[in-house]
Amino acid sequence: MSTEKPIFRLSPFVLFPTLFVLLGAFVGNATRPDIDGWYQNAEKAALNPPDWVFGVVWSLLYVMMGLAFALLWRLPESNPHKQFLQLLFVGQLVLNLAWSFVFFQLHLLWLATAWVVVLGAIVLFFIVRAWPVCKGAALLLIPYLGWLCFALYLSASVAALNP
Repeated sequence: MSTEKPIFRLSPFVLFPTLFVLLGAFVGNATRPDIDGWYQNAEKAALNPPDWVFGVVWSLLYVMMGLAFALLWRLPESNPHKQFLQLLFVGQLVLNLAWSFVFFQLHLLWLATAWVVVLGAIVLFFIVRAWPVCKGAALLLIPYLGWLCFALYLSASVAALNP
């Protein structure tokens, strides 16, 4: 059995933020025709930011999510909460990525609004559960939770203004 370590080993603090940003970019590109199509002409909330803000904010949030997941990844295997927190995190990430398809492609605006409520509740639950185990991961998701609250306003506004 060899005890040699690989020469090149990608840190989870590089791997996960990069992976999450790429996943977000993939979803953004997949929904781009609908964003450039019906959404451009849709009535939007008074506080709706310019389109470029979404790319910047989501990129930063995905980096922060990646760092949070890296912190979870680095928890000792003996930690009884590690697997649960990782599953909860991956679950919210899948819901996060799927939201764009529900909103932009399927145009199920009220479902997408409810989706944000559920996603926000899961993220809040994650923060509460992660706090005693991995404060760094919990802290990194607080801005995400704040953005989800704003996203709820934006989503509900689009749903209400575009029946």
